[in-house]
Order: sequence, then C-alpha cells, then structure tokens
Amino acid sequence: MQRISVSGADEPKKSLFYSLLYRAIQSPYNTSEPDGTYRANDGSLQKSKEPYYNGWSVWDNYKTQLPLISLAYPDRFKPIAHSLAQLYLYGKKTMPQRRSHPIQ
Repeated sequence: MQRISVSGADEPKKSLFYSLLYRAIQSPYNTSEPDGTYRANDGSLQKSKEPYYNGWSVWDNYKTQLPLISLAYPDRFKPIAHSLAQLYLYGKKTMPQRRSHPIQ
C-alpha cells in the first residue's frame, strides 16, 4: 500500500482510494507453505521455489489487477503469473467452447 500515494485529494477521497486499492490487491493470495509446498487445483501436493498464489477471478485479474500489480508490485508479478499458468497444468484442460447457436 505504501508504493502508491495520492496527492491533491481531500481526505474522504484518499480514504476511498486506499480502501479500493486494498480490495484490489487482496487476491490472489499466497497459499504456499514455508517449505514451498502447495495444493494444486487438482488436489495434488506440489512444490515450488516461488510462492504459489490462488484466489482467482481470472477475467478481473487479467483486465485490471494484473496490470496494476505488474506496475506497483513487480516483485510479486512473476510468481503470480507463474501461478496463473499452473491453473492449466493442474486444473481444467480445456477451455469453454464458443457456442455457434443461441441458448434456447
């Protein structure tokens, strides 16, 4: 939170900004144990040298949160991006298919 500062705003607006910033960076959150182990999405026990993050709202993360984190918290961005890639490796193997006909 100390990496981003607001100037020129009154106290209620500053308070609102920092409150929303706090909510924006609450997740994903580190789910690794101190020894680097974590539970993957398929339930298997894995180990990583980097922290493993979970708690995804992938569309929201992609469009808004990940750009913010890459700028304000670059030290966290690499392990977060790596954790996001692990969703495919240990999770859902197919992407939803686009429907060619309207839902009835």
